[in-house]
Amino acid sequence: MRQAVERFVHVLAHCGCAPQAIEDQVRAACRRIPSVWREADLRDSLDPGHVLTMWFSDPAYLDRRGNPRPLPIEGSSASIESLARRVDPNLDGRYVARYLDRGGALKRMGSRYVPRDRVLIFRGREGMTPFLRGLFGLLRTLEHNSHCGDRSPGWLERFTRNIRFPISARERFEKRVRVLVNRLVVQIDADMHRLECARKKGERTVRMGLGVYQFEEDSPATRDLRRKPRAPRASRRARRRRT
Repeated sequence: MRQAVERFVHVLAHCGCAPQAIEDQVRAACRRIPSVWREADLRDSLDPGHVLTMWFSDPAYLDRRGNPRPLPIEGSSASIESLARRVDPNLDGRYVARYLDRGGALKRMGSRYVPRDRVLIFRGREGMTPFLRGLFGLLRTLEHNSHCGDRSPGWLERFTRNIRFPISARERFEKRVRVLVNRLVVQIDADMHRLECARKKGERTVRMGLGVYQFEEDSPATRDLRRKPRAPRASRRARRRRT
């Protein structure tokens, strides 16, 4: 959490915000946090999701058509547990199965499980840890690029926006983009895993990630509508009558 706050503050400062103004706004935002919100558990990692990558990639866990084989949770041979131990010897098979199931990636077939998809989607409080990991990565990229010189390409950071996007087209557009992004993310995940498997023995490694997100902005008209309407001012003649 400390690193996330520091990077957020650094990004705002590089954009020209005064430190005292940042501090005042952060304090005000903290005071508005509801007491019923619980703290997020940041001890989780993204390693359980890597089990899904290997499940789709390792020939030992694929059928003749190249699809992931149904696996039991535990077992010394082909199982979710054996896959988890290949990612991290400390990963528990049942924990990984719950993690993948919460992300909507598992389908039960008797005593075995098979992936529904290669994409994990978390919502609500169960999705806070993956969300925070993505947020931390975005902040780190923004901070890194704010320190880069003009000749440095920096880390990948691209976005596009349209100031007059029709609301009537939002749903259709989101569905189309979701399909395109899912394909892109799956392909990138496969490429990163291929490079992981091809690395030299003893070669240094780094945690690499890529995120794609959609955002919407409030128009000036929307912000005006959200402001609390002021009470109409009485005319000077009316004030004199009341006095």
